Amino acid sequence: MSDAIEMALNDPRRLGRRLEEEKVEVGSDEDLTEKRRSYNATRSVSALLMSYDDGVMFKCMRGPVGNGKSVGICMYIVHKAQQQEVMEVVEHGRRFKVRWSKCLFMRHSVKASKETQITTWNQWFGDKTRWVSDPYEGRYEDVGPDGVLVRIDIIVLGAKAENVMDDLQSLELSMAWVNEAPQCPYKVVSRVYTRLKRFNPCPSSGVMLRWFHVVMDTNSPNETSWWRRKEEVEKPRGWLFIVCPPAVLEERDPVSGVVSYVPNDPEHAAKHHRRPAENVRTIDGGFHPDMTYWTDMLSVLEEDEIRTLLMNQFGLSMGGLGVFSDVWNAARHKIPAEQAQYMRGMRVVGGMDCGRTPACLIGQMRPDGKLVAQREATTWNPKLNNGRGGLDRMDVVQFFDTRLRPILVNYYDWPNCELTIFADPAGQNFNEVVSLSAIQRLRNERGVNVVSCDKVQPMNSAEMDITHGNSPEIRIACVKRELRLGNFLVSEECQMFLEAMAGRYCFPVVRSRSGDGAERYGDAPEKNEWSHIADGGQYMCLAVFKGAEDYSRPSARRLAADYRSLVGNGMINSASL
Repeated sequence: MSDAIEMALNDPRRLGRRLEEEKVEVGSDEDLTEKRRSYNATRSVSALLMSYDDGVMFKCMRGPVGNGKSVGICMYIVHKAQQQEVMEVVEHGRRFKVRWSKCLFMRHSVKASKETQITTWNQWFGDKTRWVSDPYEGRYEDVGPDGVLVRIDIIVLGAKAENVMDDLQSLELSMAWVNEAPQCPYKVVSRVYTRLKRFNPCPSSGVMLRWFHVVMDTNSPNETSWWRRKEEVEKPRGWLFIVCPPAVLEERDPVSGVVSYVPNDPEHAAKHHRRPAENVRTIDGGFHPDMTYWTDMLSVLEEDEIRTLLMNQFGLSMGGLGVFSDVWNAARHKIPAEQAQYMRGMRVVGGMDCGRTPACLIGQMRPDGKLVAQREATTWNPKLNNGRGGLDRMDVVQFFDTRLRPILVNYYDWPNCELTIFADPAGQNFNEVVSLSAIQRLRNERGVNVVSCDKVQPMNSAEMDITHGNSPEIRIACVKRELRLGNFLVSEECQMFLEAMAGRYCFPVVRSRSGDGAERYGDAPEKNEWSHIADGGQYMCLAVFKGAEDYSRPSARRLAADYRSLVGNGMINSASL
């Protein structure tokens, strides 16, 4: 970030003077006296307006919903157009001076752009803009501060349209605005930049027109998006990122560990050493300490949505449709570690996904009938993929020795507990090298009681097919049912499984040729780093809730120990039994 931006954000006196200079008066031809509005730039928008141009290709702004990014960029486009070189043109027999620019409006579809970018533009500059083609193209005209006509030709494209690369091929632009940029393929965004520096409607005038930049904005996307990779990993030259302050802040009770959210007003901002939320006066029609526009959203948004839309942090969803997004509620299903402690004497169950990257979820059924996932074992390695993390490949025995066994020994006192692991039925397939399946190797070489999930005895004859085979539909339906009933709880220690439930275990987006801009998803969950631990949780749920055995009762070892204790204390006369 440039020195000018830092000064604007940190020096209130300088910022105040600059905001007065950048106040824009916008009127309506219908009633200029009653409908005039003034625009005061937020600190982040002011930083964008004051940012340097030399050597910059992309200017990127990331912030929470409703913090004024789109309006600010509309002002930025007009601000830059007023800086264009002056040229003389002759139209309809009339010679006049004009500052002439051409700008691209882009979102993932034209329909979405019309409902967002163009709607916002029309709220401020609709009386100075003429749209054609319903609208796919438009022209803004207004007299600039120096009395010279300012003209902006606007063209609208959808980044996911079937022929978008062909449409860009011959385009000549002086600047571009990509709204909600992570929704657009990076290949398209990078191609947009190559169309700058080309617009000059009257080359015979001898005036070389200025070109500007691709300006982009977004709410915080997920961690796997190209935006996050550019901003935090690659940090390429020529990219300027402006990060807006959050709308709400997270506070955790030091005793109970319960997480709550507070508005990012000046009082809480000072406490957390953050800048206060922006655009408060506009969204609420005046400053309100509770900032109800955002705080009202807390009761309806999921945890990951609060993270991205309000806290301005990168989210966990993969961009597809979360498999459990319709039933998962972190506030209801996620519990603190102290509430998920190992209950000695109760049976331990697990669900394991076999393969080249095994994963296992471990937990217990409590006496109240609730299944609690307490620990997880995965092959996750945070050092892979240039620090972005990934899964190590290993066989099931190596996985048990290095990842699963330490958890069982240190947390569950294995082998002194009664443990049953329900595995992927594919774990019964023989290995061509050792002539043993993964399940047989764990049983024979490590003494673990592993049962293929399709061998579980069903609860009743009407459910004979419930545990048969390896149908994702049956497993997912079982987990969803127990989540709705509140019977499946997850400890905060199971971080990767929580991420899977929050959206990283998802149905992938599939390409649509319909042109309506609607997202469509595949029929089967995407195979990724989180699908293995998600499958393990499904095997555990299916066996525990649909199997005939009652895992909410104490283990046989516990019952035998209790019996011996009662006999030793004289409370039971063994001779009479």
